[in-house]
Amino acid sequence: MAPETTSHSGRQYQSEEEPPPPRPKHAKHPPHGGAWKVAYADFVTAMMALFIVLWVMNQSEEIKKSVQAYFQDPVGFNKSGGQVITTGPAPAQPSTIELNVSRTDRLEKEISRMKDLISESERLKNVSDQVVFQLTDEGIRLEFRDASKFSFFKVGSAQISPEMKEIIRILTPEVAQLDYGVVIEGHTDRRPYGAEAGYTNWELSADRANGVRRAMLVAGLAAEKMTEVRAYADTRLLDEKDPFALENRRVSILLKSPAIQVNAGK
Repeated sequence: MAPETTSHSGRQYQSEEEPPPPRPKHAKHPPHGGAWKVAYADFVTAMMALFIVLWVMNQSEEIKKSVQAYFQDPVGFNKSGGQVITTGPAPAQPSTIELNVSRTDRLEKEISRMKDLISESERLKNVSDQVVFQLTDEGIRLEFRDASKFSFFKVGSAQISPEMKEIIRILTPEVAQLDYGVVIEGHTDRRPYGAEAGYTNWELSADRANGVRRAMLVAGLAAEKMTEVRAYADTRLLDEKDPFALENRRVSILLKSPAIQVNAGK
């Protein structure tokens, strides 16, 4: 039997519910591209690089050099055991004044020690005041200066006196245990040297400095500690007013402080 229908205002409805009308279908949109993802990734990478640069700019010179070394040669940096960079607070570094005071104190103690070694010798009491110690910009300089009462070298001779050999014998073991380079300097007065043609104060000052060098090697100084032998002839007089003064005739032993050598040129 057909289902009953009822009418209302001329319209007819079936007694059972009718199925809803089908929904309109929307047109399909084209698929979205991935270009925006690439652009976003580039933006994030650029921001990260910016933050790294800003961080490096606020670090110490040591860290900056480590970063630079890594980017220049990452493989070599790793093989050589590159320094680990920490982001914590940097340890307190001693100031330049503190370093200078510490170095000066150490050098002064070494000077005092060498003076004591000379003063303990009965044989050297009369000439100990002619061994002058100075604290210079290069390190410790000790000079053997001639005087009216005694000369370390005879006039026009490069032969070392027994007293000078004894001082070198006493001081060389002390110098040998220090990590200092040794420089020997020879000086003369302005008295012309004319005993032999072609042999001048330049040769004489050089021979005297070499004589001290040989004496220190015999006393036990390692050859590699000897870094220079300098001859100045009469170009660096102690007494400019009297170029013939005995104190202008001298030989210097310069002990170059390693701290000064490291900071040279800075």
